[in-house]
Amino acid sequence: MYEEIKKINWLSLFVKVVIFVVFVLLVIWLFIKISDRNEEKTFEDNMNTLKDASIEFFKNGNLPTEIGENKTVTLEELIKMKYIGDFDKSCNQQNSYSQATLVDDYYALRIELECGEKKDYIYTSIDSEGNCVGDDCNEEEQPNEENPPKEDDGDKKDPDDSKEEKPSDDSGNGSSTGGGSSSGGSSGGSSSGGNGGSSTGGGSSSGGGSTGGGSSTTNKTLYYEHVRLKKVYGSWQTNRISGSNVETKTENRTMNNYCKLITDDYYAVGYVTRNVSTGQRYKFTIRLNGVPSNTNYLNFLTKEFYNNNTSMYNSHVNSSSNLTFITGGVSSGVVTSGTTLKNSSLKSNNIKLLRAYYYKDGNYIKVDYWVEMYNTRGVSPYKNLYFIPVHFKIQYRNENTCVTDLASNASKYSGYQVKNTYTSKVTLYRSYSYQRDYSDVKWSTSKSLSGYEATGKTQWR
Repeated sequence: MYEEIKKINWLSLFVKVVIFVVFVLLVIWLFIKISDRNEEKTFEDNMNTLKDASIEFFKNGNLPTEIGENKTVTLEELIKMKYIGDFDKSCNQQNSYSQATLVDDYYALRIELECGEKKDYIYTSIDSEGNCVGDDCNEEEQPNEENPPKEDDGDKKDPDDSKEEKPSDDSGNGSSTGGGSSSGGSSGGSSSGGNGGSSTGGGSSSGGGSTGGGSSTTNKTLYYEHVRLKKVYGSWQTNRISGSNVETKTENRTMNNYCKLITDDYYAVGYVTRNVSTGQRYKFTIRLNGVPSNTNYLNFLTKEFYNNNTSMYNSHVNSSSNLTFITGGVSSGVVTSGTTLKNSSLKSNNIKLLRAYYYKDGNYIKVDYWVEMYNTRGVSPYKNLYFIPVHFKIQYRNENTCVTDLASNASKYSGYQVKNTYTSKVTLYRSYSYQRDYSDVKWSTSKSLSGYEATGKTQWR
């Protein structure tokens, strides 16, 4: 027996492959279409959630109070304040926000949402109670150009009123007045009769038709009121702000480095032994523990002995100064009484403060100061020691607090010192919001007008 070898039908195979490929592409297209539609629906739902939460937030005492003022709340803040529960994780919580601006007697609300690569915004208007006002609310019935309002039936005239009055049957001489008919408020013509009982027809008639009886919009056009939207800008600033309502520019500006000035008190109690001689000089060294080592500016505002200031002696015993003695100082706790410290301390009539200066030493700022001995009259030594209490009030520049800002903003930095000034190219930021300008109102047959916002008012003209 011979086995038949069947030939491959290439045309049939090609057709089947083409049909299969088309089917696969169709399935993929449908999947993408459905996915895009679901994504659009999800974004719209997210936008509505953000809008509802924003209105709830603003009406709870968070609305601006002055015309032109605006307040902003981000999606992140709404979530933290529990105005929104779980939210789409793909949405940027910092760049998504709502901004309320007081405009006359209502609040303009801009809601912007950014989720992944999709970003959009909407406008709405609310009153102080959070109720929606304006065009995006449920619109009242508006007149329709194709079906204008019908005339009021009460203004229609009886058809019989337009018929001419019939002449009188009376014969002989005489006259008949008022022969015409009048409709719509116009007067009819006069009619005069002739001899032999004939009467000449009832004169001319004006008016009639639909004239005077209730207006008709059949030949009129519907106009919409629009008010201009103008931008209201904030001031330029160097602090970076983000959002779709932010403008930037780069300019050469004079900049300052502002550093905070700190004022501190330091109390140092040095000592000498009772074996002192007139005219002898003594050097003391202290370390200022509270002053950063990178300080490039330090000034002594006060350098004084305690003298007879009893409260200063008592305060010194009860509190420790933020310094460490390197040479010639009394360690904490040596003197237990303010009275003892006062009785055993040399005053300005016993010694003289010659000079004091500061310098850097490793991670610390140190101060060296010298005193010259006159005498020890009126002072009783304590355990063979004479005390020399000195008060230093020091002002220094804290280099760790320095900030860079525009020289024109110097008024913002009270208590700061300008470390240096320079000119630099800087990026400036400012935000803006939209407000209705009721001094610029236009009527148009179009429902939308570039640069303007519809108020909802209409007129037939």
